[in-house]
Order: sequence, then structure tokens, then C-alpha cells
Amino acid sequence: MPSQNAPNFNTCFDMMGKVYPAWRAAFEKREKPRTLYKALRNGLAHEYAPKVPFKVVMFGTPPVAIVRQRGRYLFVVEAYLRDFRTAARRIYADVMASASPHIPPPD
Repeated sequence: MPSQNAPNFNTCFDMMGKVYPAWRAAFEKREKPRTLYKALRNGLAHEYAPKVPFKVVMFGTPPVAIVRQRGRYLFVVEAYLRDFRTAARRIYADVMASASPHIPPPD
């Protein structure tokens, strides 16, 4: 059953930079039927480990924070933070530009 939170995760991920939507689509095609939401977010949130082979490094500045190399993924924390901040700023600007800016409470 698809998560109700997956669309929010995907939207935010895609807002992290111009290449992120295509990267996510390629990941999901390659790892089918597993989605990035299930592999990364659910894996980290519920099992404390991604559901596909990952190596995590702190520093680096690749164009996309998750790089595929030698059959596994390299997650670059510094790059992810950089790009997540980009998405957060865009979301904040969109919310504040609305007629009644507020963040709804969680369901």
C-alpha cells in the first residue's frame, strides 16, 4: 500500500535541484518495484539502514547528493544538506507567498 507521505517526500526531493527529478526516475526504473521513498526514507526511518546497498560519507560536492557507483549508492551528507536547504527555502517562500501563510499541523 502506498504511503500518504511518499508524494511529499518525492516533491521535496525533486525540489532539491534541477537534476533530482530525473535522478529519482532513473533510480525507480533501475530498482523497480522499489521506490526511492521506500528504499531511502523508509529504510532510514524504520530500519536505520537504506534498503539498497549504500555507503554514507560526510563530505563531497557532487551535483546530486546520491551517486551510483560500482553497484551501490554513495550518499554524501554535505551535498544532501546543501540541496535540502535549497528545497526548504523554496517551500518556505511558497508558503509565505500565500494569502494566509501557515504550516498545517501533522495529521
